[in-house]
Amino acid sequence: MVSECTPIFHWSDIDPDGTWIFRMIERAIGRPIRPHLMSIEIAKRSGQVPPKKAAPARCPSDSGIAALAAYLAGEGAKILEQEELDPALPQVTARRSALV
Repeated sequence: MVSECTPIFHWSDIDPDGTWIFRMIERAIGRPIRPHLMSIEIAKRSGQVPPKKAAPARCPSDSGIAALAAYLAGEGAKILEQEELDPALPQVTARRSALV
């Protein structure tokens, strides 16, 4: 098993399906994961308002994707396919609790 100190990242589309996939993985492994290249800022900067709106995954407030899911539920939210972004490694920052 992977150490609890090791961060787990997920990169998917910035859309309702992407939030659903994120939540499925988060529930399956039973620990928090971090979104990678899945932010509100990226959606606003590079995304498009979809012609048809779909509901994002329901997320508890402590989910790593909760803020993005809340944004996607709002009017005028933009979505983005992950293929439209260039891959990049995540920036890993140590959490204080992981260092103690």
